[in-house]
Amino acid sequence: MRILFSENQQMEFTSTGNNHHFDFWMVNGQTHWARLPPKTIQGFSCELPICLQTGTASWGKTHIERKHKHWLETQSKNVCELLYEKLGQPGHFFSSEESSKVKLVMRLAPDALLILRHVENKTLGDFLTVTTMYQVPRHIDGAGIGRYLSNYRTTNQIT
Repeated sequence: MRILFSENQQMEFTSTGNNHHFDFWMVNGQTHWARLPPKTIQGFSCELPICLQTGTASWGKTHIERKHKHWLETQSKNVCELLYEKLGQPGHFFSSEESSKVKLVMRLAPDALLILRHVENKTLGDFLTVTTMYQVPRHIDGAGIGRYLSNYRTTNQIT
């Protein structure tokens, strides 16, 4: 699908495969939607890209489309559009109940909470995959473990 943003950036969101749950969704041909410098999040000493995978009913793009459809509709955006927008805003990382996951809270309208799971992959390298994204609850559990800056988002555009 091809999207035109108000910033006059034409964005293209495509999949790397045929809807397998481990397929990646790309923004302008890149699987990395954002790149976190080393030590951005306490406990992670290497660069960590943020990726979106197709997923299942329990995680990823498929989960967000099904479980948070109403929220997406109120924002008049699909998963890819809203994720790209949110990753262009500042936020804060919080610890999660699960050691392999972190929470990314973004308070600029529309408020959003992203749950990211750390994936260790010998072929692709370590990355964070988006397991879910939804409207921020009033109270966030967990300790603050880092700051997210808007310039971490991948910015390549279609020419």
